[in-house]
Amino acid sequence: NYVGSRLDNIVYGNSVKTAMGYDNAGRPNSLDIKTNNGTGSTIFASAYTMDNLGNHLSENETHPFPTVPLPTAKTTTFTVNPLNRVMTASTTTPIE
Repeated sequence: NYVGSRLDNIVYGNSVKTAMGYDNAGRPNSLDIKTNNGTGSTIFASAYTMDNLGNHLSENETHPFPTVPLPTAKTTTFTVNPLNRVMTASTTTPIE
């Protein structure tokens, strides 16, 4: 499904819905994947913060299922130099 020219969401045959979010500049800034046509359990969620040039400053991800060999949540923070090159990236994972 589209809103204007932007892809808003996709509903798959198994009723899993992937929804995309955008900032005011039209850049993708979130992704949510849920069961039951988007009203059920979260499979994966991700949100991004960006500077005015579109450089990613942070990314927050949620993986709620403990059977998947990934942390259930993490935050990655980036720093960029004046040439918009990523200089550092650090990831934090909450203690569970």
